[in-house]
Formats: sequence, C-alpha cells, structure tokens
Amino acid sequence: MEKVLPAGYISIFGNYIWGLFVDKDFRGCGIATNLIKEAMKRIINRGEKLIFAAVYKENIISLNLCKSLGFTIDAQVDNKYLLTCRINK
Repeated sequence: MEKVLPAGYISIFGNYIWGLFVDKDFRGCGIATNLIKEAMKRIINRGEKLIFAAVYKENIISLNLCKSLGFTIDAQVDNKYLLTCRINK
C-alpha cells in the first residue's frame, strides 16, 4: 500500500502559530498562505486580539508571507524574528 503524506501542516498553541511546513513538491501553490489564514481565523474566533509567530531569519519567504498577512517584527532572538499580528475588530 502506498503511503500518503500531507502536503503541509501548521500548529497552533493558544494564540501562537508555529511549526508551519509545506512539502517542497507543493511549495508555491498557496498552501502556506491558506494554512496561516485558517490558523489566524481560528485564533480570532476564540476572541484573541494578538497573534504571535516566530520565523527563522534566513527564511525570507516565510517572513514576507507573514508580513503580507499583517504580522510585524517585534523582536529578534538568536536566529529568529518574533512576529505579532494585531487584530482590529
């Protein structure tokens, strides 16, 4: 039987988004964007006004994606940027 693996995944812990991964064969298809948007929607539906994420400094593609979805860099710790998205609802 052939093994079927997911194209990507994301983890949510409270109002933190972390653990985003998209298989290299599926990158550039909008999967990461959709995963982050869905995670944000779930966090917002719980009434949170702040959403946090961390991105490795060398991961410019993920950093730019997060920025395009409303995240800003709040701090730099070691080899990561700590990001915040403020929800105005």
